[in-house]
Amino acid sequence: MAKKEKKESSARSTPAWMVTFGDMMMLLLTFFVFIVSFSSIKEEEFKEAIGSLRGALGIVGRHEYLISLGKIVIPETKFAFMSRRLRQTTGEITKKLNFVSEYENVEIRFDNRGINIILPANILFDKGDDLLKIQAFPLLRKVGAFLYELKKGTFLIEGHTDNLPISTVRFPSNWHLSSARSISVANYLHEKCGIDNHRLSVCGRGEYNPIAPNDTEESREKNRRVVIIVQPESV
Repeated sequence: MAKKEKKESSARSTPAWMVTFGDMMMLLLTFFVFIVSFSSIKEEEFKEAIGSLRGALGIVGRHEYLISLGKIVIPETKFAFMSRRLRQTTGEITKKLNFVSEYENVEIRFDNRGINIILPANILFDKGDDLLKIQAFPLLRKVGAFLYELKKGTFLIEGHTDNLPISTVRFPSNWHLSSARSISVANYLHEKCGIDNHRLSVCGRGEYNPIAPNDTEESREKNRRVVIIVQPESV
């Protein structure tokens, strides 16, 4: 009888709320360990991972990271223009464009105009010229193959220069040079890659749409470029 009373007394000495309290403390400890583990992830890697996930789901908004092809790119607008099919196959499109990582300073950007394939002028042309370099052909063939697979839509070829003036018999201004360069790229895509001329248009923007300040040679080099824009109806 004494042993039974002792057991009952021992059981009554531990309040029932202690079990719940102990469980709560364990959950809090697990939560803080989880938070600390996140703090060890590099910020850029975290942004890239989250951005890729959001991009695949088609919910990337203004000033959010979308995807990395050599560097993280910040889209300017939402992708409302993209078809549901494209938003669902962002990974597939990225894979097809992954060849740009083989070339220095070639970039892929997404904005409200479509997919922008940015080609530095120094890869394509000699300074002050619109004749395509032989070294540019492999890159343009890969770009052309990607465009050819897109059976619908149109492609805008934009030429851009820096702000250094040019005045030659062939190119009286940067407008003339940038237009001639865009025509050279369009002709190559038509003649060598089989892109129908009806799907191609050209535009020379001269020095008036820079992406970097024109205060150093490095910045001016960034502004000298040709942009192939895969317009929304193409994707």
